[in-house]
Order: sequence, then structure tokens, then C-alpha cells
Amino acid sequence: MPEVLRRIEAARARGIDVAASVYPYTRASNGLAACFPPWVNEGGVDKMIERLKDPVLRDRAKKEMEQPSNTWENEWLGSGGPSGILLIQVLNPDLAKMKA
Repeated sequence: MPEVLRRIEAARARGIDVAASVYPYTRASNGLAACFPPWVNEGGVDKMIERLKDPVLRDRAKKEMEQPSNTWENEWLGSGGPSGILLIQVLNPDLAKMKA
């Protein structure tokens, strides 16, 4: 990293507008809840589960997850939808078949 920072600083000194990502991976490491619209997560886990059990609210969330947004970072859409999501851990043993 010292060499990378030196190069960035040198480029900036030459007038080049350059930046670097502090998370240089093509993948994220977030909980699945990070894919939901913010209103789904409001009030904590119990409220989130309550909303996801409601068919009307669940359908609303699914529709919002499939649309680009200027108001929240849509990680679901940004990852490519279901094919871009990899579950690596589940707490309910009955759902273990859902992870990689």
C-alpha cells in the first residue's frame, strides 16, 4: 500500500484526478438484509420479518429491488439479482439447502 499511495500522490501532484477504492473486490460481504429497500429494515429485525411475512409488503419490496434507485444503494440489482447473491450461512437448519 505505501507504493500505491505514493503513486496516487505523485499523480495528483502532476494534476491528474485519481482515486482508489478501499474495498478492491468485485464482491461485497453484507447480510442479505442489505439488499432490501431501507423501509424494510426500519425498526430492526423483528419489524423486518413482520414486513416480509406480509404478502403485500413483500411484493412491494420485490418490485423495488428490481428497479434502479436514486435514493438507496440497491445491492440486489447491483449484484445482478439472484444469480449474483451467494448465501454462505443460514441460522435455520431447515434452510441449509439454500446456501452454497
